[in-house]
Amino acid sequence: LGSTLFNGLEEAYRENEILDRLRAEADALGVRTLRTSFENMMSDKSRALTAIEDFVLADHPCRAEEWSNTIVAEKAARLHSHPLSDNVTNWNDVVAALRGTKFEPFLTMDGSRLPD
Repeated sequence: LGSTLFNGLEEAYRENEILDRLRAEADALGVRTLRTSFENMMSDKSRALTAIEDFVLADHPCRAEEWSNTIVAEKAARLHSHPLSDNVTNWNDVVAALRGTKFEPFLTMDGSRLPD
């Protein structure tokens, strides 16, 4: 589990670094970018969807004021409302695999408990 989990996280970390670099390059060239996250979407669904709509349609004659993102916003929801530690059956193995790595801080970001 440890090496598979760690390798998957390393790959996601590298992909995020690439996206950050591409965003910086785009910004340097004056290309507009928008960064959002699942957490932002869940904290205020309607505002997040409006921000995305505004970004996509900016400076475009098509305006979608009559469109409603209510249906989309209502369907966007977390699958699990509890911390990962309550949902992952092998949580102790996950913690053991990530302790001492750069990913350790992510173990408690959602309120998960670490084993004693």
